[in-house]
Amino acid sequence: MLSYIIRLDDATPKMNPLGWQAVEDILDKYGVKPIVGIIPDNRDPLFTWPEDPDFWTETVQRWQNKGWTIAMHGCHHVYHNCIRGGHSEFIDLDYDAQKALIHKGYDILIQHGADPDCFFAPGHSFDEITVDVCRDSGFFRFISDGYALYPFRERDMLFFPSIFDTPHRILPFGVYTFVLHPSFTPEKE
Repeated sequence: MLSYIIRLDDATPKMNPLGWQAVEDILDKYGVKPIVGIIPDNRDPLFTWPEDPDFWTETVQRWQNKGWTIAMHGCHHVYHNCIRGGHSEFIDLDYDAQKALIHKGYDILIQHGADPDCFFAPGHSFDEITVDVCRDSGFFRFISDGYALYPFRERDMLFFPSIFDTPHRILPFGVYTFVLHPSFTPEKE
């Protein structure tokens, strides 16, 4: 069996409205219900578009009303340098620090009427502690990440694998998550 999941990363009040609207229009046209990752307290300086004052009350509510799966995409979307190399919002932080970030982000989403079922970390960068905090919190049904051909359980959490950020060769079986970043989608005039 072959299945596809569409995942949209980086929803925030300061996202690119044209890129997001173009992707939303295509998904609506074909009846596709994606996972949409909301950054609860965006501090990433790459998001420089004007702030949408109706993001929480209209945009997020519209997505939920359409049956889109809401995900928490980190907390601040800001990376630190990891001891083991690379960058992450979560890796190298102890349990309590990761718990504070995840609880803060979740509380922000809930306060704005968003109901996240899923978690995924910015840059696909998380560790076993992140998974443990997600599991222990009871906030999320699953994590959208990991490398596998089918959903799997790890550390008592359900994972929907996220193999591709870009197109690759696809086998005639498996579950493939395609990750899109609508704020950085080329715009047509």
